[in-house]
Amino acid sequence: MNKHTLLTVVFSIALAWAMTGSVSARQAGDMQIGGLLSLGASNVDATVWTGSSVGYYLDGDPTLWGNASIDPGTAGGIGLAFRYFLTDNLALNTGLHFIAKTFNLTYPARTALSDLEIEATAYFMTVPLGLRYAADIFYAGGGFYYGMAGDMDTETTVETTVGTIKSKDTLPIDDDFGFYVELGLDIPLGERLSLDLGARYERGLTKIYDDDDLVTDIKTRAIFFGLGLSYLL
Repeated sequence: MNKHTLLTVVFSIALAWAMTGSVSARQAGDMQIGGLLSLGASNVDATVWTGSSVGYYLDGDPTLWGNASIDPGTAGGIGLAFRYFLTDNLALNTGLHFIAKTFNLTYPARTALSDLEIEATAYFMTVPLGLRYAADIFYAGGGFYYGMAGDMDTETTVETTVGTIKSKDTLPIDDDFGFYVELGLDIPLGERLSLDLGARYERGLTKIYDDDDLVTDIKTRAIFFGLGLSYLL
């Protein structure tokens, strides 16, 4: 069974389950709390040195590597959500999420023994603030988020004539600010308990790192697929 078929089966089962479930009708003034686990992929927009500049800087040889590609990495998070219903269908959405976003930088080898690879992971404590519109079990929403920065861990790997070299570093980064959109299902499991299955896209609008470095002017972007439980108070 391929991934597309599996996702279709899971979605169909979830939808059928939802149609047989029952949940108390949401009303203006109701509150909903929940926990959420998210996994996905992330990447960045950034300015990077050319391959010749890196080769000259590291070994005095501009022919070692070609120009870099910026490739996506994994993303993940865990957190709490809180919603306050302004009307029966429209809710103010916020919460607190611990999030990690990874990207990969690869300089392809030309005359070097191997590619020069850099993996970077940035950590944030993120607070979203937006609106969610719920119609039966379906919901859609969006808004802005503010990510309080932790650090960015980097690992550089390259093979030389004396063996493989791995170096690790931790860099300070700036807070992240951007917008998000979301789409998903709020599947009833009981009178007040529901299962949250959704997708969320985040796009950073500010630079989290702009020091004079090999990679700089970094703006984040990520897509998350979340699984959580929500409880209507």
